[in-house]
Amino acid sequence: MKLLRTLFLACAVPMALSASERAEVKMTCPLDGTEFTAVQDFSGYAAGMRLDLKKMGAINQPWALARCPECGFPLSRKHFTDDEIRRLKEIVASERFRTEALPATAWFALGVVQEELKTEAFEIGRTYLSASWEIEEERGFEAYARTARRAIAWFDRAATELKEQPDRRKDLHLARYLPVELFRRLGDFEQAQSRLNRLPDMSGSGIAWLPAALQTQARLIAAKDKSPHDDGEDPRRK
Repeated sequence: MKLLRTLFLACAVPMALSASERAEVKMTCPLDGTEFTAVQDFSGYAAGMRLDLKKMGAINQPWALARCPECGFPLSRKHFTDDEIRRLKEIVASERFRTEALPATAWFALGVVQEELKTEAFEIGRTYLSASWEIEEERGFEAYARTARRAIAWFDRAATELKEQPDRRKDLHLARYLPVELFRRLGDFEQAQSRLNRLPDMSGSGIAWLPAALQTQARLIAAKDKSPHDDGEDPRRK
């Protein structure tokens, strides 16, 4: 049976809500049967977006990802097939999971699991991008840099894979764009400028905010500004 293709948690954001909603939920680990309670996000209101796609406003980003307190498995969904559980048990028991994923945050651990499952590159990149939002608040710049560089590597791989998939044009443009932002946040302005220079014309990308974001990137890189910014923010306002 085909193994799990995706472990990425997708959640709808009801725009009518004015605040994020979180609650403790009783959960059971599908791998070892451990019962535990975890905080979960149920809704939120996005009032803007950063240049790295992190939504802003009354919304938690990334969404809380439950994790088994015994084996450390990140629960991105509820139901798994027997074959998936068998493979996931092998991954969680591996030396790599114990040394790399177990000490890390939940979203980073999910990225490691996805790598082992050979999930598509763009999805892995998005998971590590989510991990970078989680890590920047919890672990400091060194951990953020490690995670951002992991995301860049997977977005680069995705950009190669998606070239031959015309129905994934938006994902291709994002895979090319996001390393610009991540290198800028890392303070590697030379790489950020190089990546920006190599981008093709994005006017027909189908992503409405992208042309303005690229103009903002050019200004921020020139100013050697590595701080977070909104997608349309002009640093000269400050």
